[in-house]
Amino acid sequence: AEKARIELTDMDHLLRNADFITIHANLTPENYHMINRAAFEKMKKSAYIINCARGGIIDENDLYHALKDGKIAGAALDTFENEPPGETPLAELDNVIFTPHIGANTVEAQVKAGTIVAEQVLMALEGKEPVHWVNKP
Repeated sequence: AEKARIELTDMDHLLRNADFITIHANLTPENYHMINRAAFEKMKKSAYIINCARGGIIDENDLYHALKDGKIAGAALDTFENEPPGETPLAELDNVIFTPHIGANTVEAQVKAGTIVAEQVLMALEGKEPVHWVNKP
């Protein structure tokens, strides 16, 4: 963490002090609805939450009420508990932004992904072990 200039903190401190909280995690039984009413009540009224991970991490009903009641300032969601989300009361709110699970689909991200794949293929062809080998025996 020190080398990357990252300060590790606990969830309670993060919720109480962060201006922006971004979620980047796999959905597990342990973090299902981890961001819920109790979490929103700890957050600053000026805070924003951004979910780039899995919809089930945020309790969308609790998020709706937190946004509607001014408990937090806003939200950006690239993923939803049920996809496609269909009818959701969140769509009625002006302080939430939705993207259809394509938030990472930028020109820069696609170029970078292509470059990484090409580099890994070249490493394999040169007899070197690829860095991002996902099916390594």
